[in-house]
Amino acid sequence: MAFVDIHTNNLSRELNNSITYPDNYVFIPGTAITGDPDIFYVFNSLSEFQTACGTHGPDGSLSYEYVAGVLSAGLPVIFKRIAYNNINTEEVQSAQKAKVEITHTDSDTQGKVSDIRITEKYGGTYGNDLSITIRNTGTAYYLDVYLDRTTLIESKRLITYQSEEELIEINQKLINALQTAEFEKIDIDVLITDASKFSLSQVTKEPLTGGKDLDEGLVPAMLPQIYNQLTDKILYSPKFITSGGYTDENPTVSTPIADAMKELTRIRQDCRALIDLPISTLKEDQQETARLLAYQQTSNTQDIPSASTCAPWVYMQVGNNQLWMPPSFAYLMVVGDAVSRGGKSYTPKAGLSNGVIPNVIRTQFEIGSDLSEQWQKDGDVNINPIMRLQGGSYVIAGNSTLLQLDEATNEENAFSESSADLTVIEIRRQAYNVAVELQYQYNAVTAFETFSLRMAKLLDAMSTEGSVTRYDIENISTDDEPRKLKVRLDVYLTPTIKNIEIFLNISYGSVEVGTTGGEA
Repeated sequence: MAFVDIHTNNLSRELNNSITYPDNYVFIPGTAITGDPDIFYVFNSLSEFQTACGTHGPDGSLSYEYVAGVLSAGLPVIFKRIAYNNINTEEVQSAQKAKVEITHTDSDTQGKVSDIRITEKYGGTYGNDLSITIRNTGTAYYLDVYLDRTTLIESKRLITYQSEEELIEINQKLINALQTAEFEKIDIDVLITDASKFSLSQVTKEPLTGGKDLDEGLVPAMLPQIYNQLTDKILYSPKFITSGGYTDENPTVSTPIADAMKELTRIRQDCRALIDLPISTLKEDQQETARLLAYQQTSNTQDIPSASTCAPWVYMQVGNNQLWMPPSFAYLMVVGDAVSRGGKSYTPKAGLSNGVIPNVIRTQFEIGSDLSEQWQKDGDVNINPIMRLQGGSYVIAGNSTLLQLDEATNEENAFSESSADLTVIEIRRQAYNVAVELQYQYNAVTAFETFSLRMAKLLDAMSTEGSVTRYDIENISTDDEPRKLKVRLDVYLTPTIKNIEIFLNISYGSVEVGTTGGEA
């Protein structure tokens, strides 16, 4: 869609093309025991994820728990399975595929001859739990695929035949059928194409072996390449970008993962990066490390990223397990909890009112008022602390992005607040969605009315929620450009409260005034 352009005012980032819709999709890259590594999956439920990628994760990976937790919280997921150690070259070392060869004994040599090879489709340890049955009923051949030797997950009739058919005819039918058969979980290679030498043996639950997951140590280097594949807004519509629990190894030296996440949000202009610092980052080094990830807006027309970070890591109850999870996961649990109760993803996710994180056992370290004020200091890069307030619930104690304001001008900027930034992202996504629907329609008054009504519905709701103070929608089309509908949208955002001042006047005792008025 090349003919829709949206621009925002001087506190905004310029809007580029997008075919996204108002939603809450979370992008999560990571590893899995199976699943097609060449596509981006879209999951709306845990069962969809388990069907495609297995019911548990590889050893040493948080990917399964991260995706399952976000889906269970009610947020849809775009998932990319990493199974290669380099997606930019033709020769790649992928997760190894489990396989088995079905053989028969040669009548002349008495040696074993392999007729077909059956290989798990995508690589990983999932294949080690598969087994194959080949059945000959006397009138038909069937191939069955079992999981854990008990659950039949695929079954296909390969051929039917008549009892009077010659064996060589039956073998040729089998060869043809096996060469074209399509299964969801396995691939079949026919190793003998001469029907006179082919002989398919019956087997019962013959196991596949040799499946191996990708080494977890190879994953972080892959992430920047993955984000580069997500720039097409017609195909993909993430609102939140995560690294799935993987972090830059030494962010004081280089930050390729965080940089790629920020660059994706800068290019797309319709999503937020949730950047995690390594779990090994010391308490006293957190803000200096976050400062390396900050960005600035030095001109009114400059595209800037959208990113925020919380800290520290959180020990949580995730399903049946207790695990250390990254701060981005904790933030998404708050978002999911709010959305499940009818809230919006762009309203503030901070404090006791709307920032409580469910299922927290403890944090990596405790944060007090001194550190929380330091992390949220005006004019500095801000980390959103995950802390326990007065011995009660753990909350996100901050509503800040990684935008660092210019100390010289100290100019107010809407994009220093997470809620304001996400509000504009939501408006931008909705405006583009409506604009796409209006393409190739008559540029008449009805087109502008349609745009105005659709946008007003969203903006009125935002006004009711308090995130928008007021707005104006104006048709600025001209006769000089009859094929262009130009609309100006003025939106005034509501800032969130950061500091509260209370003046408490105290009096003590009583004052009696005499009847003459001059004596007390």
